[in-house]
Amino acid sequence: MKNEKILKDIYEENRAINRNLQRLTSIGLIVVLSNTIKEAKEKGDNKIVSVGKAGLFALAVAQLLLLISDVSALIRRKDEEKLTEYEEE
Repeated sequence: MKNEKILKDIYEENRAINRNLQRLTSIGLIVVLSNTIKEAKEKGDNKIVSVGKAGLFALAVAQLLLLISDVSALIRRKDEEKLTEYEEE
């Protein structure tokens, strides 16, 4: 039983690390896309501006999905804690 708990903790830690890496990557992409859009506006290239805005929108959706994943993991963890407390009684 204790090994199962350790494995669950390791799994959750790995998920948290992966989510944080995804967020860091997204921040870098936001900076790159923002600079690209700024340069394209200065040059008057509307196609690149449109593609850049679409990229930023895709990043926003990805961040929203990460947030939903975080919330669902938190809810699942709380439910599991309540269940183990109930089983121990």
